[in-house]
Amino acid sequence: MISIFYDVPLWLSAIIFILVFGAIAMAGTLAARKYLTETIDREAKWGDICQVFSNAIIVFYGLLVALIIVATYQDFSTASLSTQAEANEISHSYRLIEAFPEPDRGKMQDDIKAYLDCVLEKEWPAQSKGANPTRLCRQEVTNFLDKLYEFEPTTNRQNAIYQETLSAYGDFLDARRGRLGEVNQTIPAVLWVIVYVGAISTLGSIFLLPVKSIGMHTLISLMASTTLALMIFVIAAMDDPFRGELKIEPTQYEDLRVSFDPLAEPQSVRPKGIE
Repeated sequence: MISIFYDVPLWLSAIIFILVFGAIAMAGTLAARKYLTETIDREAKWGDICQVFSNAIIVFYGLLVALIIVATYQDFSTASLSTQAEANEISHSYRLIEAFPEPDRGKMQDDIKAYLDCVLEKEWPAQSKGANPTRLCRQEVTNFLDKLYEFEPTTNRQNAIYQETLSAYGDFLDARRGRLGEVNQTIPAVLWVIVYVGAISTLGSIFLLPVKSIGMHTLISLMASTTLALMIFVIAAMDDPFRGELKIEPTQYEDLRVSFDPLAEPQSVRPKGIE
């Protein structure tokens, strides 16, 4: 979808889609009635031919759009789940590290906070503009991993928690890759061409209906164009999960950053380090 779509409020985008498709429907209906009336009248079974032709186009196009909507929604849901999974693994790692002794605990928790700051201040704004943020927070990820590898457990309990932290870190990396993999994973341009050409063909089959009343013919065309406009609008709104008014927000990361602030959490509930 063109980038300017994501800079316009959602309600305004819907209205623009409806108006554009409505204008095409009205112009097409009036043009067909003006220039094709005589040809249609000469065809004795035009109504039957047009009905079969129109039904076939509507069925096939409806199936195509339905599949695209489902696929787009699944991609949107996958991006949302990856975001939630990453936030969960960050929280899990942070809580596990609270059982580490100082100064390792403080250093690694500072790295996690730095990563959250980087995501909120660099990655999210970048992906909201359609840019690839893969390299922006790579250093923060590496810093935490380096300190985690440097930590040497001295007791069985420390070793058990250390192993679980390594596992949580691996899950975090998988979730992070999943989120970044969904950035700019939009519908291919060739598929958008098929969507729009199919919409025009569907409207065109309605333009050719042998309806005597021009008012009724226009009304039918407008109803069909509104339906098509809203279907395509839904696809466009969910096409890029991190852009536009419908985008996935970094709420989980913001909540984590607040919860990790020592001033926001009573010291009495913080677990003591392993001795």
